[in-house]
Amino acid sequence: MTQSSAIDFSQMPTLGDIARYHARERPGAVALAFEGRDTSFADFDRRSDQVANALLAEGLTKGRRIAYIGKNSDHYFERLFGAAKMGAVMTPIGWRLAPPEDAYIVGDADAPLLFVGPDVIGHAEEVARLLPQGLKIIAMEPGEHPHRLFEAWRDTAPVTPPPVAIEPSDIAVQLYTSGATGKPKGAMLSHHNLLSGRRAAAEAGMEWNGWGPDDVSLVAMPGVELKIIDEAGNTLPPNRVGEVATRSVANMPGYWKLPEATASTIDAEGWLRTGDAGYLDEDGYLYIHDRVKDMIITGAENVYPAEVESAIHGHPDVAEVAVIGIPDEKWGEAVKAVVALKPGASPDPASIIAFARTRIAAFKVPKSVDFIDALPRNASGKILRKDLREPYWAGRTRRVN
Repeated sequence: MTQSSAIDFSQMPTLGDIARYHARERPGAVALAFEGRDTSFADFDRRSDQVANALLAEGLTKGRRIAYIGKNSDHYFERLFGAAKMGAVMTPIGWRLAPPEDAYIVGDADAPLLFVGPDVIGHAEEVARLLPQGLKIIAMEPGEHPHRLFEAWRDTAPVTPPPVAIEPSDIAVQLYTSGATGKPKGAMLSHHNLLSGRRAAAEAGMEWNGWGPDDVSLVAMPGVELKIIDEAGNTLPPNRVGEVATRSVANMPGYWKLPEATASTIDAEGWLRTGDAGYLDEDGYLYIHDRVKDMIITGAENVYPAEVESAIHGHPDVAEVAVIGIPDEKWGEAVKAVVALKPGASPDPASIIAFARTRIAAFKVPKSVDFIDALPRNASGKILRKDLREPYWAGRTRRVN
């Protein structure tokens, strides 16, 4: 019997049930190992119960968001599973974002608690200053700061299951991703979204729990459907480029507080528009050809031009700007700004790059700046990014590096 077939996934419909199940089945086995700290499944279940009760003691109720800025650690999972047990929604935020970007996400999520990793304590304090509502900061590790420590906060709570009923359809995690407007949108993921893929993999005979830390799976996940559609949503035949749409148990239910954005992304039959352009061949293999949206992928980070353009627009010498991705041997793509200057201004790439660096995360800052008399536009006034990108991508069969 394989490890995956020995596990009864039917007993784990929610994240909290995972901790409970393994605490019963193998309490002494190591659940988490991090920088010399080993946590057994029994201790993990107990500590996540304490986190749940500590959140309830803070006055949080089912459906409220809590935020985290920091790197990965064992304590992150205690917090994630603890929140899941009492119905709070974990909202992790990239530790490399700038304070104004973080503040927007914390404010949009209406999170009253912000947990902070040791590398970004000062960063988080700036976030709190930028927000009009009160924000309580809990530090994950000791350091030179006045904030309460996570372990002390956790350990004041009782070790009892929280008295909250959790359903698989309840939202467990909210991940923020920028849209075409440049403003981050909160993509909601339920317990069902997060766990059903694992269950489907086990039922399909994939040895999910038999994978080692260095293993790589090239097997398509079961239950995931793909199709290529045109702008009207009609399915296209093989080898026709269109927008990639997907339907699966992992698809989000929608965006937080954005019903119109949700409706334009997910149709009534559950098909989600990815914003990527590609095609399927006769054998059903997917080829990514371009992107419907203008997202730039640099070093595995997603950068949206509108967000970078908004940061650059405030520069006193800039009349208008367009941001594009160009090929880069190290990062896949590099962010480039194409700028039209105001009359009398002199080209100064370093000044524009330095200005942007004060307003957005470092990985979003343009690596280079080109200058142009006027940005190319179509009849409706939309900037023709394709024309700006073409000189850099000429000779390449795909517009993804």
